[in-house]
Amino acid sequence: MNHRWCPARLFGIVCALALLPAAASARESFAQLLALFNQRGVEVLSEHPRCNVRTVYGLYVRGRMQVVVCPKGDQRNSLMHEAWHLVQARCLKGAEYFSEPWLREKLNRRDRRDLDALYTSSQWRREAEARYMATLPVQAFFQAYDALCSKPAPAESQAAE
Repeated sequence: MNHRWCPARLFGIVCALALLPAAASARESFAQLLALFNQRGVEVLSEHPRCNVRTVYGLYVRGRMQVVVCPKGDQRNSLMHEAWHLVQARCLKGAEYFSEPWLREKLNRRDRRDLDALYTSSQWRREAEARYMATLPVQAFFQAYDALCSKPAPAESQAAE
């Protein structure tokens, strides 16, 4: 938590109360994000045995329209990150969406360093894409999601003449 805005003599209940609207807004925003995924048939779960692992914040359930967002960390980021793994598997079917050089240019130094340390070269681009997509504004994320994952419009039925 960043306390720089709150003078030391005021820190405590007064400053904690000042955080409540932001926390409520974040919960509301996350609820709206959940609704957008639910509208697209993505089930978002909050419980999974892997959530007990300290470093696991979420996961995509392979082969299903499900993602898990553990009740810790930045849940908005985790949801969008894991949902992009769903897009990669179900909609892109493993195809590249962004090239590695492009991602290396767009990601910040910390993200590049973390990705280089945590993932093999065969995993790097997939994880970098998900990390990048999680930083996008919600509208931009869903433009990509909808373009890649929307089902073709049903063929118009031939009306009897």
